[in-house]
Amino acid sequence: MTLSLTAEIITAMPDPELIIRLMKKARQLTTSGKLLKDQLGYTETLIEELYTVAMGLYNKSQFNEAIEMFEELFYLDPLSYKICYGLGATAQQMGEWYKAIGFYAYAEENKPQAPEPIYFSAECAVQIGKEKGAADLYKKVVALCDKNPDYKDLKDRSQALADALEKRIKEGKTPLCLRSEAKNL
Repeated sequence: MTLSLTAEIITAMPDPELIIRLMKKARQLTTSGKLLKDQLGYTETLIEELYTVAMGLYNKSQFNEAIEMFEELFYLDPLSYKICYGLGATAQQMGEWYKAIGFYAYAEENKPQAPEPIYFSAECAVQIGKEKGAADLYKKVVALCDKNPDYKDLKDRSQALADALEKRIKEGKTPLCLRSEAKNL
């Protein structure tokens, strides 16, 4: 498992076993050697069309509908990076920080070289008041983006955020945001 979440973030979750359960559930969906989408005869074209519908709902800020659609897609293809990423992004927009972190972790598991899920996990970590964990995640983003010119802006932004958070921590300032999540998995 390539999970980048820090122990501080995982132990802060109301249900620290969330990520492990999510990974096990996805693995159970694939134990037969075939994904549910294959067993049902869904084509890649159909999955892509359903994903487009889910993204359309997301883009219209219809997050409740979007997350339902992404969850259905997840059951069909839990190995899809963009479906897991879409779930994380939708949960984040809904303020469900822990759920978002869990799905971003799974997106990262499916595509370890992608820095975006780690970056957005860091954003969620700030929302739950785990600034040290967020700073560590931002540093991981910097390392992943290191020599890729396509990620220069993300690398620079992540470095600046990591530095700012570390400065706040060193100065003993209160976390930027300590929100309790109304909806947990």
